[in-house]
Amino acid sequence: MITYYSSLTGLERFFAVCAAVGGITLLIRIVLMLLGAEGSDIADADFADADLADTAATADAGFRVISLQGITSFFMMFGLVGLALSRQSQAPAPLSVAGGVGAGLLAMIVIAQLFRAMTKLQSDGTLNMRSAVGQTGTVYLTVKPRSGGKVSVVIQGRLCVLNAVTEGDTPIPTGEAIKVDKVIDGRTLVVSRLDSREYEDAS
Repeated sequence: MITYYSSLTGLERFFAVCAAVGGITLLIRIVLMLLGAEGSDIADADFADADLADTAATADAGFRVISLQGITSFFMMFGLVGLALSRQSQAPAPLSVAGGVGAGLLAMIVIAQLFRAMTKLQSDGTLNMRSAVGQTGTVYLTVKPRSGGKVSVVIQGRLCVLNAVTEGDTPIPTGEAIKVDKVIDGRTLVVSRLDSREYEDAS
């Protein structure tokens, strides 16, 4: 590797450095994103409103061509194509630079679309707790006014068992039909009892 690098011209060394720096940085970026370390924790984002905002911001960043991943992909392809044209094809310096720039711009667009798809996969699994308001369900563990309990509710097509409290003075026992009135703290449902007629109408 050292021998190969020493045999390169000044321009070719510049291409090689750009390719190495861009490639390594882009690889690290992709690995971090796949591990969920790209500005949002998907596991926690299911219930926290603040994390939902972070996820939306991350997804929006993935749509932009001029972003960190876009810049790193540009340098990677600029270096690889420029080096190939200069070293293998013996192309003149202006043509090598032009070819590298063209390949870099194309890579920016492709990588931007790739990250857009990846962020969509992440955000699609995010549970929006606000959509639970107005939904009906059943009590999973007795819901008490102060200590709370758990209810099962279908949210965004998923059956979820979530923490719940009631504003009434009497507990709502297991198996009773309930309606979600509001969400507090981003993760706890406030529910009220439904009579059988209301439950049938809601169903």
